[in-house]
Amino acid sequence: MKRASRHVRNLLIGCLGIVLLLSALPTSTSAAGLNNRYPTKVFEVFTDVAMNQEGRQKIKAELIQPSVTNVTYQEVVNIDPAIAEVKVDLPNEEYVVTPHSPGSTTVEFKWTQGDGTVLHHKFVVAVVDPSQGNIIPRIREPEQESYVQLGSSEINDFQYIFENVDWRSNLPVPYNELRSGNGFNNITPVNQKRYIFSAVAQNAVDTRWVFKVTIKDTNGKDISATYYKDYKINQSPSLKNNFDRTVHLMPGGEASIVLSRYFEDLDNDELFYTAVSANGLVSCEINGDNLLLRARADSAEGIEKITITADDQRQGIPAHGTLSMYISKPREVGIAGTYPEVDNGFEVMPAGSGEYYMAPFEQYLPSYAELEQKVASGNARKGELTSGGSLTFIIDQQKGQSKGFDEGQYGLYLFDGTTVTLERAIELSGKEKVIRELKELAAARGESSYQIVDAQQWLFTKGDNNFVRAKIVMAILAE
Repeated sequence: MKRASRHVRNLLIGCLGIVLLLSALPTSTSAAGLNNRYPTKVFEVFTDVAMNQEGRQKIKAELIQPSVTNVTYQEVVNIDPAIAEVKVDLPNEEYVVTPHSPGSTTVEFKWTQGDGTVLHHKFVVAVVDPSQGNIIPRIREPEQESYVQLGSSEINDFQYIFENVDWRSNLPVPYNELRSGNGFNNITPVNQKRYIFSAVAQNAVDTRWVFKVTIKDTNGKDISATYYKDYKINQSPSLKNNFDRTVHLMPGGEASIVLSRYFEDLDNDELFYTAVSANGLVSCEINGDNLLLRARADSAEGIEKITITADDQRQGIPAHGTLSMYISKPREVGIAGTYPEVDNGFEVMPAGSGEYYMAPFEQYLPSYAELEQKVASGNARKGELTSGGSLTFIIDQQKGQSKGFDEGQYGLYLFDGTTVTLERAIELSGKEKVIRELKELAAARGESSYQIVDAQQWLFTKGDNNFVRAKIVMAILAE
């Protein structure tokens, strides 16, 4: 870019003024979260264009590649079209600049590739009048747009935005040029320097600052340079609900958490989540606002902490939450199904005082009312106290039960009159699993079918409730 010497510049600059404008840009939201971040932008300063001459500037390759024929474009803004107008000559891959008046303006185009990729091109156009020595206020290299957090201060220094200006002149303070309905408040000069302005972000909206500096040439004619900078005033995400319920899993088990129930963003920004398992016992997979937790198959029993972070990627302060997980290793207590001449059930000694329930294992502890409802529908059992002080639980449909339990994972839950706790995780095997294990024992002996000797060995490998197991395995042998 051509530059006039400081000596000539100071001679030609007479009266100088600054205009600072703010205007609110429209916003839209959606229930799914607003993708309210800046698009990728390319920045450039064009070669000077002389008055009464058409200027041409090559379009950057990254804006129109790989296929020009599939590219579309749209002018987003020309902040001062009185300086120059800009059109696109796509076949020749050029911008065409038509100059109107000496000065500088800022222009932005949106380019959309055939695959949907969007890039924005923000550039500066300077128009010079050679008869005036090419002296105009100039805009420095365009800078990246900014995210500003609500309640924070923003400072803009005209000296960093413009050059070729004599800042020693007595600059008027442009309060009368400010517009209402913007995101900033209390726009004031800093330390009596009326080309440095400070403002406080007061409204969480998209806001544009427009900066304009005007000098007079040797003939007393105004020459202006206008620049704009867009701001997205942001509110950081927050944790609206604590993770106050412990998630229960068995090794290899999964649980799904909808994170939008716990985090919020008052701007309705789309949130991006990360989740980390403290000891690496749980894998964390995030898809949108859904967190899938999967306990390792070799996880030991105990508590694991998951730290979850929500970030709006708008330079807000990330929000954090901690989820507690308890991994329970199940103990096999019986075999599901109904068998001839077998009162199928199992027996345990209670560890605490209260009512015990056997119910399907769930990621969250059921309430007392939920357990009672499951018992009434046949989907849970209440423990029956024996004369020996133990508790028995019915597996099949005996004693008027409407349905038997299927093989799977269950929990023994204790209600102590106030709260429900998980006493232990248990598991019921299925008939098919027993047959498979019997066949494996037979094969180890070199036999193709299982016999009583395999049933005896199978019983030796099991723990509690051998009498019931013995009757069940004998019933299987008799089939």
